[in-house]
Amino acid sequence: GAYSCPAALQTRFQAISRAIKEAGGFDSSVGFLEYMQRSPRLFGEVTAMCEGALALVAEDGLPLGFNRSKSALDYKKVVTTMQQNLSHDLSLDELGDCCGLSVSAMKALFRTFNDKGVHEYYLWLRMTEAAGLLGSGLNVTEVADRLGFSSQSYFSTAFRRVMGVSPSAYRARG
Repeated sequence: GAYSCPAALQTRFQAISRAIKEAGGFDSSVGFLEYMQRSPRLFGEVTAMCEGALALVAEDGLPLGFNRSKSALDYKKVVTTMQQNLSHDLSLDELGDCCGLSVSAMKALFRTFNDKGVHEYYLWLRMTEAAGLLGSGLNVTEVADRLGFSSQSYFSTAFRRVMGVSPSAYRARG
């Protein structure tokens, strides 16, 4: 199903759609853009409406362009669980148990909603967090420990693989 939005936003969208249709409609995006250039007030309204809709999607934490289906909500649950467990190295089985999903179900969700695999995305989230911690002044050992890596060496290898540079080089960049 389509992503739902508040009635006021739907009403405004319908009013803008009617105004565009009354202006003759458009066969192409170029025609639409030309009309928007000649109608700055309407352009401002369309822009505000789109910004409002994007804010609603961001508030819900759902991937842009996806709906409120069970799959989208399950995906959100997996990502939220990952974000809440950046300091742990959860296995896929443990992650699935936390979310009430099998490993194969999580893999299917990530094929649908993400261009990375489940473990690859979880590691990317952890390395993104590591980059922020390194940027805040923590040293490599402190970051590795804070993110639950068994050794500084394993952390450094993972960081280099994901970020393309060693953690000490990343930290030196400031």
